[in-house]
Amino acid sequence: MRSIDSAATHGVPSGALSFRAYRPDDLQRCVEITAQAWPELKEGGLDIATMEWYGRPATWRDVACVSDVPVGMLFAKIFSDQKRLRTPFAHFTVYMKMLLGLYGKTPHRLASLRGGMAGDRDTAKNAPDVDGEITYLVIDAAHRGKGIGKELLKRFTEHAKERGACRISVYTTNPGSDWRFYGTQGFKLYSEFRDGFMSVIRNEDIKAMFYVLEI
Repeated sequence: MRSIDSAATHGVPSGALSFRAYRPDDLQRCVEITAQAWPELKEGGLDIATMEWYGRPATWRDVACVSDVPVGMLFAKIFSDQKRLRTPFAHFTVYMKMLLGLYGKTPHRLASLRGGMAGDRDTAKNAPDVDGEITYLVIDAAHRGKGIGKELLKRFTEHAKERGACRISVYTTNPGSDWRFYGTQGFKLYSEFRDGFMSVIRNEDIKAMFYVLEI
């Protein structure tokens, strides 16, 4: 992931940290954080596609803010709170928008679509039996190492407990995200397999992993 010297680089003012629900007007700022963490997604609007892929099916959308400007986010699902076809419909919508070029000139469009659909099958085959899933956790580079990820995770696990969840999972990749973080927070490795979509985007084999937390 790329690093940034200061929050001011992205127009984030200094101030007290706060947490709140994600709002539609947070999209552009959250897309910036996504593209910062995964610069390969900037081309062809894949950063926006990624936000929609994880954001639309989520039942929990939480952002950490400095002066009400997002510096981190966590999206997640409690399966008992989710309508049956919410995730498949959201993912189908993203695939169709990619195919039609509505995100822009996505590189290797057909290969990306095939990789994504293959990844969906592998994800379903390797997914653990859980009550909820963290689908997206990313922190602005200038604000990492300050406990923001831990607090976002704590807020979601407390919510999950209130909703009756006992086990939650997270899908992550190596390289491509701070996967070691989950081990430090009590998550246990459940499965490892190839990430079809990111392997196409990066033109190399990317390892995917599911981690599980008993709450």
